[in-house]
Amino acid sequence: PSISFTVPGRARNFAVRFPFIVLEKLRNEAKAVNITLNLQRAGHFANYKVSEEGFINFLNVLWGKDKWEKGNGVGKKEMAKQFQQLGWDPLENAIIYNSPIQPNGAMTHYYFDAKAGIVYEDTGYW
Repeated sequence: PSISFTVPGRARNFAVRFPFIVLEKLRNEAKAVNITLNLQRAGHFANYKVSEEGFINFLNVLWGKDKWEKGNGVGKKEMAKQFQQLGWDPLENAIIYNSPIQPNGAMTHYYFDAKAGIVYEDTGYW
């Protein structure tokens, strides 16, 4: 399985450590592959290939069972706005999943296309 990542020049320490902790859970708990991580100053973007069972297991391990929320379908236009700057094509059948909001306002949005087995992740931490 491959992992690639980019780090901005002045990323904060937590901003650098947290995504790698999550990546280990993705690899170990969800059996995710082809992981791409793009670190930002106030968060990160990631995409990876994972089964639906692996993805749901990952959410339960990371956030706790029934602590995350499954949302609605997301259109290609919204996906393009969110991920085009990263060079990621919109997912065909994306459903949004949301992490619980943390006390400091941090949150993750997961855009999961179960048919393709691909997740685009947008995490903000302040």
